[in-house]
Amino acid sequence: LLNNSALMQRLKKLLGTSRYNFLKETWAVETPMEFTNNIFVASGCQAHFCGFTNFIIVVDFSKNVMYAGIREDGNVKTYSEDGSNSSKVNEWGNDGY
Repeated sequence: LLNNSALMQRLKKLLGTSRYNFLKETWAVETPMEFTNNIFVASGCQAHFCGFTNFIIVVDFSKNVMYAGIREDGNVKTYSEDGSNSSKVNEWGNDGY
C-alpha cells in the first residue's frame, strides 16, 4: 500500500516528508483494509507498540479528499487535504487503536 506512487505522493504532501517517513518506517502491523460507501480506510501500527503508536489513512473518493491520523506515544495528530474532518479519523482518534 505505502509503495503505491499516487498514494505516496498525496500522503507525503499531506503529512510532510518527515511525518511520512516516520509512518512508512514504523507501519508494521496492519488491520484489514476497508472500502465502503466510496471510502477507503487502512490502518496499521508499530510492532509490539500498537496501543501507543498507530496510524490511519482514509480516502473519500466521493470528495477526492485524503485524511490521515498519526498517534505517536499516545499523542494524536490528524491531517486533511481540505481542512475538513473525517468521521473515520475522528473515531480512530477518540477510540484508540
